[in-house]
Order: sequence, then C-alpha cells, then structure tokens
Amino acid sequence: MFDRIQHGGPARLAAIVDFEMGTIGDPLLDLAWVLMSWPNADEDRSVTSYVDYGGMPDRDDLLQHYATASGRAVDEIDYYLVLANFKAPVGRNSKGVSVTGEIDLIVLDGDILCFTEVKTRTSAEFSTPLSAVDLRKQRQIIRTARVYRRIFGLDDIKYRYDVVSVVREKNRPPLIEHFQNFWTESKFRKKYRSDEF
Repeated sequence: MFDRIQHGGPARLAAIVDFEMGTIGDPLLDLAWVLMSWPNADEDRSVTSYVDYGGMPDRDDLLQHYATASGRAVDEIDYYLVLANFKAPVGRNSKGVSVTGEIDLIVLDGDILCFTEVKTRTSAEFSTPLSAVDLRKQRQIIRTARVYRRIFGLDDIKYRYDVVSVVREKNRPPLIEHFQNFWTESKFRKKYRSDEF
C-alpha cells in the first residue's frame, strides 16, 4: 500500500493511486470496479469478501445514489462492468511506467475467440468510428490479447480481432455494424528480406 502513496512536501498527501485503475478515464469505469465486488441484496454479505457490508446499500441503491450525486446516467453500467472485468497490465514503457491494455469485449464465436473493440460516435459526418481503430490501437489490443491468451492458457485456440461500430445520431436509431477480422497480427510481424545477388 505504501508504494502507492505519493506526497509532495512534508506531510501533504497528493494522491493515492490504485494499480488497477492507475489511469485517467471514464468515471463510470471506476464505478464498475466498485460494483464488481459489491454484493447484491439477495447475497449473504458476510461471505462476499473481507469487507463488512452490513448496513451498506445494495448495488441498486448504490447506483441510484451515484446517479443522483454525480448527475451521470448509469443505465449503461453493464457495458462498463464488462470492460472493468478485463484490464490487464501488459508491460512497462521506456520510462518504467506500467502500461495497461483493455479489450472492450472478449467473446466466443463458435470455436473462435474474438477480441472486439467497440467504438461509438454521435455522428459519422467528420469521421467514422472505425477511424479510431488505428495502427497504434490495433497494436495495443494485440499485446493485451497475447497477455490474455497466455494468462488463460489459450495458445492453441483460433482467434480474431473484430470491431463493432456504433453511430448514435440524435433522433435516429443507432447504426451498429460488426466488422469481423478487421485486422490480423500478420501486418505487424517483422518482414525479413532475402536479397538475391
């Protein structure tokens, strides 16, 4: 715990950084992290974890309180719960800082493991959601998927990289498109030339 406490000057606490969420991101993702271990009203709260939840609100009450206090809608919290369930450390950058990766959805399509990036826009007028899945993002997902496969011993399973594009324009139903096998790892492999003289 003490390696996570940073302070500036004598006895002035500047931040407490949790390793798993050591990023700046969507506050609903933080809420999802809390909810992952929060017991439902019908669960035996004495065996859920080492925390005593006696007298604490259940998940629905917690969500309602959060929505009221923050002014944020929590109707899509299930998406954030899926996202919060897989955010893995994938290494360290050149300055020694831990680098994490996330994959929006990991699903099985028959016998194929699909690592799926979900991109949403309120309009496709200037750019489509697909434009956000650039080479850098693809490389990051590949690295994270490798860690995921290694952690769960899935070296022999077939896999692919998909993208789900969502355009949610005002007063229109959302346009959702699924692009299977949007990219492959082969374009990131180093190519070796053999010069023939």
